[in-house]
Amino acid sequence: LARRLGDLRHLLLRLALVERDRRGRLDRSITVYARVLDLRPGDPGAVAALSAILRGSDPSRAAAARILAPVYRDSGAFGDYSTCLEAEIEVTEERAARVRSWLELADIDEHKLGRPEHALMRTQRALHEEPGNEDVRARAERLARQLGQVDDLVAFYLDEIDSVGDPNVVLGLRRRVAELCASDLRDVDRAVEAYAAIL
Repeated sequence: LARRLGDLRHLLLRLALVERDRRGRLDRSITVYARVLDLRPGDPGAVAALSAILRGSDPSRAAAARILAPVYRDSGAFGDYSTCLEAEIEVTEERAARVRSWLELADIDEHKLGRPEHALMRTQRALHEEPGNEDVRARAERLARQLGQVDDLVAFYLDEIDSVGDPNVVLGLRRRVAELCASDLRDVDRAVEAYAAIL
């Protein structure tokens, strides 16, 4: 049985190459590589081939990312897993799903990769998607305080104010700008100016 599975795996890897190189069917090639991973999870040949597709610019890179993501996550290769999530975000239409992915990336950066500055950037991307999300805002402010980048976060909020259509969200962001200027930055003039913009 093991020999038959090995033979089948070898055949599938060759078929994937034929689909990709001779027939130009990258989508079929990805499907075949997924089948190889079903037979042998973490198969180095399939992972390497899918990884090459992921690093490319073909639109089907998101399909490769969906297949590779659990392989990388389960093996603890969080940098590669992050690359998969980023590729999936590019083709995700649902805003809530993009927000979840940005926040997952932020968690990985902060807790797995030790890169809080990247975590803040990704949290800001999530906040850009949902500027009225108080939980995301609180996370961004915590990271900005930790990194000493509250002034940069205030600038980000001011940029968001210019692009947000919901007056309640604008009011909330203006209030946060005023409060951060007063409490964190201790910049009375900017705080007064920000409070005046609310009135």
